[in-house]
Formats: sequence, C-alpha cells, structure tokens
Amino acid sequence: MERARAEVRVSLGRGVVSLTCVAATAPLLGFLGGCIGIVAGFKGCAGEKTACMAATAFGIGEGLMPIALGLAVGVPAWWVYRYLNACVEEFGAEMAGAALLVLSCVRVRR
Repeated sequence: MERARAEVRVSLGRGVVSLTCVAATAPLLGFLGGCIGIVAGFKGCAGEKTACMAATAFGIGEGLMPIALGLAVGVPAWWVYRYLNACVEEFGAEMAGAALLVLSCVRVRR
C-alpha cells in the first residue's frame, strides 16, 4: 500500500514540477528584458545631449514591459503550483488514512 501511495503521488506531482520552472524563470527573464531595455535607453541618450531625458524615459518604459509580463506569468504560475501541491499532499494524506483503515480492518478479522 505504501508503494502504491508513493507511485500515485509521483504520478500526480509530475506536471506540477514544470510549473515550478515557469514560476521561477518567468520573472527572471522579465528582469533580464527590463535591464536590456534600460541599457538601450541609456545608449540612446549617448548620441543626443538635448533629448537625453526623452530617450531615457522611452528606454525605461520599454524595459518595464518585459518585467510586467514576467511577473504576470510567474506569479499566477506560483499560485497554481502551491494550490496543486497542497492538493497532492492532501490526497496523499487521505490515501495514508485509507490504507490504515484497510489494514485495521484486515487485522481485526484475522
């Protein structure tokens, strides 16, 4: 029964691990894109002395978009991961309780 419970927990938890990867990498990729956008904004500032503020503001604005997208993907993925992980843990506890109930019934009848 323990082996069957462990096999079921592993099979239920397989897809949940990919959510962890998405939740961990999406914000980091967003921040990378944000840094690239901000650096591009400062590079645009190097050529123009008079329009430096406009070029920098445009680059920072472009840099914030990947950050927002990364967080918009990563945060819900983390929430879904936590929810599904809790469901798998709860199901494992229910399976352990059912196994103990079956074993107690088998022992009483012997």
